[in-house]
Amino acid sequence: MMGFSKKRFFITLGLSIGVWVVSNFIQLLNANYWPQGFSLLGSSCTVTGYPIALCLPPYDRIKILLIYLANITVWFWVIHLFWTWFDKRTVPPEK
Repeated sequence: MMGFSKKRFFITLGLSIGVWVVSNFIQLLNANYWPQGFSLLGSSCTVTGYPIALCLPPYDRIKILLIYLANITVWFWVIHLFWTWFDKRTVPPEK
């Protein structure tokens, strides 16, 4: 499975979902989205998180879900690549 164990896959997936949730809060608190009609009482805008940060109307459910999936996938690969890079740096070279 892509060169790593199931345990590492699920840990990376969990971390990527966690980073994506944090990015949603960061995007929500970003001052650029308040003037576009976002309100805490009525959701006139659905934020998607980073790296594809959009403010979409709630009736575009398919588009919102696809962007969620794309964002989680990007975070998964970023975490996977950093994890692989740090693993290679910590392993002593073979003689």
